Amino acid sequence: MIYMRNFYQGDIWLTRVAFEDRGMWVYKARPVIIVGNRATMDQDIIIVPCTSQAARNDYDVLLLEWSIYGLPVPTVARIAKVQNVHKRHFIRWIDGLRSKDWSRIKRKLDKLF
Repeated sequence: MIYMRNFYQGDIWLTRVAFEDRGMWVYKARPVIIVGNRATMDQDIIIVPCTSQAARNDYDVLLLEWSIYGLPVPTVARIAKVQNVHKRHFIRWIDGLRSKDWSRIKRKLDKLF
């Protein structure tokens, strides 16, 4: 069930994200950051997934304020992994990004597109 809250660009949500595992699609609850703006939000929300794994390339952004957001470990936003997730997969709102993290993510999105 969707946590009854509006979706905003720059918000962090716990969301069921699809992953391929040994040839099968599975869903795992993971933090994501909403990067789509209000004009793009209907049933699908444009997000970037987050991970506790180390940054692998120039498009992975370490969230500087991960502990303030209540995330349990250092967290990396995978900017190059932009995807759509249906609203029904959003579980719980976590927090909104602070300006220093959001501005770094926006710069990487601008560079990517």
